[in-house]
Amino acid sequence: AINNIGNHFWFYGPVNVQFIVSQGICWITDINPRISGGIGLTIAAGADFAAYLLELVVSGEVVPRPFKIGTYAASYIDYVYHESGGK
Repeated sequence: AINNIGNHFWFYGPVNVQFIVSQGICWITDINPRISGGIGLTIAAGADFAAYLLELVVSGEVVPRPFKIGTYAASYIDYVYHESGGK
């Protein structure tokens, strides 16, 4: 699916493609011309997008590199309460 998108559109720079796979069929749900909100996990897995973008600007191409499979992330919301008066 990703290769088909690349054949029909011309992207330069970061593009986030979201999809689901159901019964062996890949369904694209979103295409965003930006770095995704999950960039922290991407970097933790060894894909340094800042370095890739710099490499793209300097040399015009990015050399594929291996990354770690099996890296997971978890997040949570923490509430902070303040009383009136700024304290």
